[in-house]
Amino acid sequence: MDDIIVIDDFLSDNQLKIITTCYRDPYFNWQIQVSDPDNPFSQEFLIGNISQNSTHKEFFISELGEQIKQTLNLDIPISSCYFNGQFPKRDGDLHQDYCEKSVILYVTKSKPEWGGFTQFVDLTHPEKQIIIPPLLGRLVCFPGNIIHKAYAYSHDDNPIRVSLVYKFGQRNFFNLY
Repeated sequence: MDDIIVIDDFLSDNQLKIITTCYRDPYFNWQIQVSDPDNPFSQEFLIGNISQNSTHKEFFISELGEQIKQTLNLDIPISSCYFNGQFPKRDGDLHQDYCEKSVILYVTKSKPEWGGFTQFVDLTHPEKQIIIPPLLGRLVCFPGNIIHKAYAYSHDDNPIRVSLVYKFGQRNFFNLY
């Protein structure tokens, strides 16, 4: 898990404004998803496909996607880009992404007492865990085969925790083009 990269303040105020405008748009197409459809205890979360929002698609792929690739020195194509939204108190499940690299951008404000962190676990050594708080504008990059879990904000009156996710290489969850 030494190859998890964290970059704070990755997003500019203008980029955050565009991102927020996109996922708060009343016409943005949010869908309900579960991590594991075969698991009756798997929590529902929201997923929003960037390719269905043509107004901002160029920004997400050409501008922000290329900024990520350049910053991280990635020579891997973007295979998908989407929003994840988690209702308060509905944590995700441990999972792998099955891609070469995953990038999470935290795009909602948070407070330490809300939780909302991402947990990385090495199942061969369960004592080895990394917990990363969801600071606004933070980028987290990691190999897609690392097992991880997103935690929602922990109180009923907290907002939905939204992150912007990029997958690089292999699995094409949403067709971008």
